[in-house]
Amino acid sequence: MGLVHNVFSATAFFTVIDGHGGRAAVDYVAENLGKNIVKALENIEEHKHSDNRIEQAILGGYLVTDEEFLRKDFLRTQNDILCVFKNGSQEQFSKTKTKQGVSSGACAASVLLKDGELHAANVGDCRVVLSRNGIAEPLTNHHRLGREDK
Repeated sequence: MGLVHNVFSATAFFTVIDGHGGRAAVDYVAENLGKNIVKALENIEEHKHSDNRIEQAILGGYLVTDEEFLRKDFLRTQNDILCVFKNGSQEQFSKTKTKQGVSSGACAASVLLKDGELHAANVGDCRVVLSRNGIAEPLTNHHRLGREDK
């Protein structure tokens, strides 16, 4: 679980990340998702006229994290390919390609507490639920390819 705190007064960010196929994506999301949301929040503080600015900042933080990971992974794969062609064999390339990079992924669920309001977000099959009197109330929905709103 990650925590970014004391960025603004009365602000805290928590996330739970579930990795698939290796640690590369999990480590990257853990290191960067909160930072990217905080950057987006800093940018929206200047544009207070928008009603859904916090939600847009959270969405922007998730998108930037995804795009940066994919770009980083692409560059790492390109470097691995160059090294293999210079120094190695096809067998070495296959091991390098599937070691972490393109086979790694993550889903995440997060909560931003800002100025007394709770903002929940998720990507993939992670969900945020709130327990009220022992009853779990979903705050987010699973992302599925078949959903028309995704």
